[in-house]
Amino acid sequence: MKKAYKITCLCFITSSLVACASSENTTSNKNEPEKSSISMIAFESGQELLEESPSEKKATYESLDQIRHTDGSLADQMSFSQIQAITSEEELAQRMKASDQEPFILYLGFDECPYCKVFSPKINQLASELDVTLHYYNTHTFDATALADKLGIETVPHAFIIKDGKPVEFVNQNSDMQELEDFLRDFKAL
Repeated sequence: MKKAYKITCLCFITSSLVACASSENTTSNKNEPEKSSISMIAFESGQELLEESPSEKKATYESLDQIRHTDGSLADQMSFSQIQAITSEEELAQRMKASDQEPFILYLGFDECPYCKVFSPKINQLASELDVTLHYYNTHTFDATALADKLGIETVPHAFIIKDGKPVEFVNQNSDMQELEDFLRDFKAL
């Protein structure tokens, strides 16, 4: 009887803990930063993240790193200054073939992707400051299955430095601002 009582109590406690943990009104762990969902990321005209003092840049990057998902609509990918669409499979094949002489950044995403809508303004801001073009491959316009398999990805957004027809480095929605900056600087150094 005591054993059955203990098992019943243990089951009750466990189910209570599971219910509390899955509740929408849970409190967050103070040691882990909370990831934000916002409607829009916008940079002020003329804002130069790379020109900020180290402490300002760190604070700005930390703030931007908290934003991982959008709950609203943003401008489409083609409205960003440094993002240029790949308009055909032939164009992509030509760029891949020419990448031994002219490496490029291949950005995979799609317009409705909430993670792409957060990733795009972040990487575009830094690409603008470093004068880097991002070649955008819309995975909903083209059949991206073979390309995704070749690149070893299952989700978007992803941006790759392509050299000699192969990816040599990548960033994605999980990359922080410093990683995005380092990625673009690595590309510039090629």
